[in-house]
Amino acid sequence: MKKILKCTFRDLIILICILIFSVFVLMAAIGDALDGSAKITQNDLTNNAEMYSQQLDRLITDRMDYARQLAINFAKVGLNNTVDKNTINQIMTTQKDVYDSISVLNMNGGTIYGDALIIDLTKEEIYDKVVYQQETQLYDQLIYLPLGDPAILICTPICKNKETIGVLLCCIKISKINAIMDQWGYSKNGCCTAISENGRYMTGGKQFSHFLKGEANNFYTYMHNASILSSSGNNASVEEAIVKNQTVSLKYRYNGQKYFGVICASTRGDFYYVFMSATTSVNADHFKLSQGTVLLLCVTGVIWIVWMSHMVICAGKQRREHEVLELFALVNKCEKALLFDFQQAPKRLRFIGDSMAMFGMELKPFYGEAVYDIYNYVHKDDKSIRGRLHRFIDGTENDFNAEIRIRDVNDQYAWYRITGTLVQDNRYGLNQRFVGKIECADQQITEERNLMQRAENDLLTGVLNKKTMEEKVTECLKDIKGGYHYIFFMVDLDNFKNVNDNLGHISGDQAIKDTADCLVKIFPKDAFVGRLGGDEFAVCAAYDAFDKESLISFIEKKANKICEANRRVYQNNDKEVHISSSVGIAVAPDFTDNFEMLYGMADRALYCSKNGGKNRYTIYRKL
Repeated sequence: MKKILKCTFRDLIILICILIFSVFVLMAAIGDALDGSAKITQNDLTNNAEMYSQQLDRLITDRMDYARQLAINFAKVGLNNTVDKNTINQIMTTQKDVYDSISVLNMNGGTIYGDALIIDLTKEEIYDKVVYQQETQLYDQLIYLPLGDPAILICTPICKNKETIGVLLCCIKISKINAIMDQWGYSKNGCCTAISENGRYMTGGKQFSHFLKGEANNFYTYMHNASILSSSGNNASVEEAIVKNQTVSLKYRYNGQKYFGVICASTRGDFYYVFMSATTSVNADHFKLSQGTVLLLCVTGVIWIVWMSHMVICAGKQRREHEVLELFALVNKCEKALLFDFQQAPKRLRFIGDSMAMFGMELKPFYGEAVYDIYNYVHKDDKSIRGRLHRFIDGTENDFNAEIRIRDVNDQYAWYRITGTLVQDNRYGLNQRFVGKIECADQQITEERNLMQRAENDLLTGVLNKKTMEEKVTECLKDIKGGYHYIFFMVDLDNFKNVNDNLGHISGDQAIKDTADCLVKIFPKDAFVGRLGGDEFAVCAAYDAFDKESLISFIEKKANKICEANRRVYQNNDKEVHISSSVGIAVAPDFTDNFEMLYGMADRALYCSKNGGKNRYTIYRKL
């Protein structure tokens, strides 16, 4: 059997809420994971940068120490022209493997030994620090060796007797520094560089060139064009921290891309190491969720488990229900019946069975207010079934039974029997569904109604017989409401015996039929018209009188119409007989609500009409 899973509107709303909640939790978890990973990555970058900056710092510091020792050696031999060049070459050879170029300048800036470099120390701030303060300094700009190779320059004073007699220039090719910096392998999307106090780039390596792609010639200019995202503050606070030789860790955005950055001061404090990495290089191994996010994910998982369990249970119930419905459909197909299932909330009416065979059309499920469209197929005289159903569904009875006429596809009405029962919601005790079956009972009901009609009606006239008339009037007298009155008319034909004697019983029967037809026409459909026997008839009509005058007026009008309609002539060849009618009238509940007493009152009034000359009416104790 094909398994089907149907969700109610409530289940659909719950599912949408769970999906929205799950998306919210998932987005929060992703954001939390990225933020946690970014923090871990930034901390790792900071630690890594500090260790690597120490390594680079030791490299530069060692080269400066070698330069100081070399300057001491030059100071010992002096810088005059009497010094043996072999001695000078021997001094320079000792540091040949450490530096790529060594030059000695006199106090006028002229080259005494080594390569002639294009540099004018007198025009630079470094001159004061080297010559007068006698400090070894790292030149804050790149210089170029004779072959065009860029290099960094270490400037060391040559002092003798506490006076500066010259300046030693030691060059290290940038390619060597870059090779060391390119070994920093923390991120493929990052780089490290060295900058001067003024923010000039001193070196950077291949990764540096690829990373910055020529953006800005000065690090401070680069940072001013960026947006600081971390708690480090703005650009001014970052520059202030750099000047104070503090390690700065920050997150910033440049050209739409987010980066991590770490700036570490050198031991000397006159240059800095900068490490930069794009946030896209966040390591998946660093993902870490907070306890709140983990709790939310667990709650979401539990919700989904509960939801899926609920849906599995619903699917099982619906599968079993479907199997039962299929079984009932087979049984009812044999019985030529149609199952129905009406659900209160949300409103739904569906049919199970062969509606095509029963009505000549397929009845699809009705939803919402459309369920009431089914009453369009019910005969107008049976529309009261709608009120009965509402009262039954809202009531306490469990079983329902009704017989109504339903229209088929050919606009033909037939009798159907509807039986059903209510299904309650065990949680609240409310009626939740109404299930049952519709079966064609046209032949059976028609035969039953014919039998009932023959039992209740007079065979000659078709109006009620005496027994049925008594039962129906008695039932009405038990429940008289408000200003309602029941007027009981007794009608007896005058001179009827002469019709039978002179014209024959055929004419007599016709007179009886004509009298019944007249009474049916005079009174409304809700009035009871019956034949008590022979030529005697009775009518019980209800009237809602607002005063006694209107009641008397109604009675007199109907009585006059009866008398007028029954003034007839019957002929047979050359014979003719004139007939009329005498009427006796009694009113309930003015004098009684008992049928026998009411009947007796009307009979005495009829007797008065007969004795008073016939062809007239008499009201019992005229009001």
